[in-house]
Amino acid sequence: MGRKKKKPDRYYIVSDFLHGKSSMIFKDAVRYGDSITVTKHGLPHVVILSYEKYEELVKKAEENNEKLDRNS
Repeated sequence: MGRKKKKPDRYYIVSDFLHGKSSMIFKDAVRYGDSITVTKHGLPHVVILSYEKYEELVKKAEENNEKLDRNS
């Protein structure tokens, strides 16, 4: 009952960028705060993150590295 629902992954295809959808894709990354996977030939090719999400991931990585340094 208290489980958080996982949002569906957001996928776009590379050709969306050729059809003028890049602005919409970037806005989605900021609006939803999720990663967006861009596929090429049906396979993951690139991931787009909002800057806020990127900063969050960098901070977590730095904190984990500090913990590892203290424990070694």
